[in-house]
Amino acid sequence: MSKMLKKTFTVAVILCFIAAVAYAAAPDSIVLPATNGNITFNHKKHSTTPNITCKTCHHTMTGATPDKKCKDCHTAQADGKKLTMKDAAHKQCKDCHKKMGKGPAVKCTDCHVKAK
Repeated sequence: MSKMLKKTFTVAVILCFIAAVAYAAAPDSIVLPATNGNITFNHKKHSTTPNITCKTCHHTMTGATPDKKCKDCHTAQADGKKLTMKDAAHKQCKDCHKKMGKGPAVKCTDCHVKAK
């Protein structure tokens, strides 16, 4: 085996290992707090859906794991250049569900559940 092929193979193995560790560390679900009812996001289901990669949602990702939380940039008071957390989530989630023809409909209570 040539040196270049060995290096390429080694890098591929390392990247696969990093991706596996990142996937294993990801939570099954995430609760996103919202004033009109929290949203329980099934992370595991989305991360195993074909045609959805980590970068689909974690659009600023540069490595093998997300480097920021959505709210790090998408604040309650966006600066005009960035969307608020609410607007970003609505755009990302609702647009994707419409495009794929799957998931919750567009009624607020399909995603937002008030505490009992």
